[in-house]
Amino acid sequence: MKRRKPTKLKKDTFLIVGNGISIDFAYTFPQFGLNPSNPISSFNNKEKIHLDELFKYVPDIVQNLLTVDNQERVNQFEPIEEYFNNIIDTPEFDEKESQLIRFLMVIYSKFQMEANKFNYSDWLWTDYFYNNSKRIALAVSFNYDLLLENAIRSSGNTYKRLRTNEYDGEVNIFKPHGSIDFDLTNMIHIKDFDPRRDKIYRNNSDRVNIVSPSGWTKPRIQADVIPPNAKNYHIETRNWICKGYEESYNIIKANKIKHVLFIGHSYGEVDRKEINNLIDNITFKANFYFVNPHPVPIALREHIKGIHRHHEIHHINPSNKQDLDKIFTLKKYALN
Repeated sequence: MKRRKPTKLKKDTFLIVGNGISIDFAYTFPQFGLNPSNPISSFNNKEKIHLDELFKYVPDIVQNLLTVDNQERVNQFEPIEEYFNNIIDTPEFDEKESQLIRFLMVIYSKFQMEANKFNYSDWLWTDYFYNNSKRIALAVSFNYDLLLENAIRSSGNTYKRLRTNEYDGEVNIFKPHGSIDFDLTNMIHIKDFDPRRDKIYRNNSDRVNIVSPSGWTKPRIQADVIPPNAKNYHIETRNWICKGYEESYNIIKANKIKHVLFIGHSYGEVDRKEINNLIDNITFKANFYFVNPHPVPIALREHIKGIHRHHEIHHINPSNKQDLDKIFTLKKYALN
């Protein structure tokens, strides 16, 4: 009897992941008690987040961003955007940007530490990855946290983040806006150097190192993080980001992508060019699924139809189980 080779799923799925997936995690676990969209007020949650030690290293953030008024704002990404826009053309930009990045890295590291106390197997997105990880060619995440990575790992699958020193894994992930566990690679040790206090000289390495959990809240040499609601101003100047996008484009081109999922990403204007450049590489007819409580943006519909008139666009309401079942049970394409 002739033995047949086992079938292997095609890598036919591409994910674009945004803050909405982190919000969904917070809704799934009400006892989590932290809102990923409210980084300014979260430091006041003394039971979960203590930042007193950090504050002396970010005086401008304390004075101009962590104000009472900003803590009470519904959309706390907006004051971060306003702060960033106010400093971007000033002589003090490098110093104040460093303070902002320090704050964001510590606050979101604290978020992740709290999130790690919960059982990811109880989260619906872990189920999704359990059933679909083998077919995911690429996931591009604009989030700093590691909820995506932990859901994949909890589903029994592996991942590899592009342009890092991680070993190969089943799912390729690219994080062009940075991550709580990224830092520079191959740094020469400088005695008594403290990036909270000393000037940071930007490095243009083509890879980043993964920081272990014990180092998440410690000083970074260089965290190339894009603040919320800001365009990726490192996209042409940071080698690891440029090469990461080149790798991403090649992965998309090399695979017959049939399904594109926007998971919790609103297709906001600041990220739009990056997203368009990614999906422009999809040359076959594909189904696009916009997983979001809000309708599919007109601009996204127009761009998708401009790429390929036979592309199909679907709105998936994450609170509607029948809608979610459509992406959890997509037809599987197998290789002969």
